[in-house]
Amino acid sequence: PFILKKTVVRDHPIKHIVILGFGGVGNHLMLFPAIQFIRREMPEVHLHVVAASTPCAELLKEGCKVDSVSVCNLSAPRKWSKYISILNHLKILNPDVIIGAAGLDPVFISILSFQSGASFRIGANWRGRGFLFTHDINLDGLEYEAFQNLKLAARLFDISFQELPHEPQLLLNEALLMEGGKWKLSLNLNQKGILVGIHPGSGHTQKWKRWELKRFVDLAQLLKTKCSCDYVFFLGPDEMDLREALLNFNVSARLIVSNDRSILQAASCIAQCQLFIANDSGLRQVAVSLGVPSIGIFGPTSTEKNFLGN
Repeated sequence: PFILKKTVVRDHPIKHIVILGFGGVGNHLMLFPAIQFIRREMPEVHLHVVAASTPCAELLKEGCKVDSVSVCNLSAPRKWSKYISILNHLKILNPDVIIGAAGLDPVFISILSFQSGASFRIGANWRGRGFLFTHDINLDGLEYEAFQNLKLAARLFDISFQELPHEPQLLLNEALLMEGGKWKLSLNLNQKGILVGIHPGSGHTQKWKRWELKRFVDLAQLLKTKCSCDYVFFLGPDEMDLREALLNFNVSARLIVSNDRSILQAASCIAQCQLFIANDSGLRQVAVSLGVPSIGIFGPTSTEKNFLGN
């Protein structure tokens, strides 16, 4: 009863909006439509995103042109000192509005947002747990995540957003595109053939998402022999074990894009592919955001929440 549900944000002076990111690369890419929507509606506002990792921050700086980005893992901390550190960081940002991305713990984020001093606090009030949000949305987690984030952003203005594009779009600069082109030339592949990118990983903490590695290798060889396609395996920074396994399967080292590239450099290489095949992973979301046709291999995770084919 002590919390006043605010009217629409557009009617109040707003200078700083902070968006709290969640999860990995794919989750942050699925923030892009919401960020672009806010930019369109409030071009003068200072927009800051708290990203969960450095690669996520790099994508946001390149793809969304946000005003500023910081890095902080916002999973609910087990230590009080970490909570205080996160809270102090938000207070320094001095937000008028905080938006918690879909997937964040509503209890933790609503309390954190309230204590930061933000006048408007927007999040997913899952099962009534986001009790300190001033604007909330009831999300069931089964919709495409970019659409969920767009719903949260639209809650700023209480307007319809059904016609807005909710596909993440990553536009690389010319230097990155040239770098990707040089990389492809260095492979000495059949330039007339189709180049298929394959990501058999899913990060070291989500190995349960993965299709069996040998099946990826068999698929690559089948594409080579039956369809005359060239292929390249992409690996994330914490998937060195897969590199060794691929070499044991007689995959040439030159056909493995290893973890010495930044996420943007990896994206520049993915942009050179005509098809991308992967587990439910951040790199597949990168391919989707670049407009590269993709095939996602899903097991225990939700296709409704995480899959957008093109």
